[in-house]
Parts: sequence; structure tokens; C-alpha cells
Amino acid sequence: KASMFTLHVTDEMVEKLPVGREIYELMKTVASVIDEGPASKTHRKGVSIHGGHIYQTKYAVDGVMLEDPSLGSLAHDISFDSIEEVEIITAGFPAEIGHLSAGYINVVSKSGGNRLGGGFIFQYTGESFQQSSVPTYQLNAMGLAQPEIDISNVDFSLTLGGPIIKDRVWFFINPQIKRHVRASPFIPFTDTLGEYHPSYDIEKRYYMGAFKLTAQISDRIKYMGT
Repeated sequence: KASMFTLHVTDEMVEKLPVGREIYELMKTVASVIDEGPASKTHRKGVSIHGGHIYQTKYAVDGVMLEDPSLGSLAHDISFDSIEEVEIITAGFPAEIGHLSAGYINVVSKSGGNRLGGGFIFQYTGESFQQSSVPTYQLNAMGLAQPEIDISNVDFSLTLGGPIIKDRVWFFINPQIKRHVRASPFIPFTDTLGEYHPSYDIEKRYYMGAFKLTAQISDRIKYMGT
């Protein structure tokens, strides 16, 4: 019988780990976890644990199963700044999980407290931060496209949490806006009809948000709505 192996990635680790600002980057810090890239045409990612298929990994948010059955990944994106903790179990699964053979990943979202607090994060990356190691004339001579670089990558996130009724009801809110413009690997060409097809940029926009309401109904009962 395999012993239970659980790793808890806390909010302090989330802030300090030098990884990309998405949940799958945190998962890849654990031994035996491999990024399998986009799961399908939806471009959601999946991870393989101990060499298992991505469908053998189960995902949950605050203990509630939230897995896309057709893709084997999280059913929706999770704002990076709304993550309080990530629980990753790769062996010796407890009986209450079941129906898996590779890994279990539970994301615990942030809740407000008795003190009002929050913050904001602004991140930017542009062309001036990157440079190709292969000269343009060499790429052209080999008929290769320019590397895919970030022309503009903007990430803005706001967090705010606090009490509605002290010691009883709390809230947490986290809106996030991301705009990503990247040069495509498309090689310009002229077709047989003489029409020129130039290179183009790929632009993606993400509008994400999280709202959580937590209420301490009694000493033994707590309600959470997300």
C-alpha cells in the first residue's frame, strides 16, 4: 500500500515562487507532475502525474469536484490571486476522493477576514525585454519564422476582502484583466494568384473574476458561496 504523499502550496509560496501566474505553473513545481500542454481546441491545459493520462488526474476547488469530463482539466480558469492554497496528492489517496489513479489537486480559494485589506498587481512584458538568439538573416536563409515573442503582455489584478458582519460574515473579491499580444510563427508568402499574405499578431484578452461569501452559521457549520 502506497503511503499518502501530500504537498500544500501556501499563499506565501504562491507569492514568492518564480513561476508564471497561473495554477498549472504551481502544479509543475511538484515532483512527478508534467505539463501536457493544451488539452484540446479550448486551449485548457492538463497535467500528467506519475506518467498517468491527464484524465486520471482529478481537480477540485474548495473540495468540490470541478473537472471538465471531456478534456481532463479544470472546468474553468482560476484567477491566480484568488488562490489561498493548493493541495496536491500524488499517492495514497484517502477514501473520500476515489475514482482516480494518478493525482488529486484541490485549490483552496481565499476568504475575507475581520480586517479589511487588499492590493493590486500590475505586470507588463514587451518586445524590449526579449531578443532572438538567432539573427534575422539566418532565419530568412533557412526559411524559418521569427520566434514567438510577447509584443505586449499586460496583467492587472485587484484583490479586496473584509468583514460584512465581524466574526460572522466575510467577503472576498478579485477582478483580473489580461491582454496578451504575441507575434505569430507565420511565414509571409505570395500565393499562386499573386496575393501576398503578411505576418500577423495573435491577440488574446481574458476577463476573469472571483467573488466569495463566507458565513459562520454556528460553531460547527460554515457556509461558502463562490
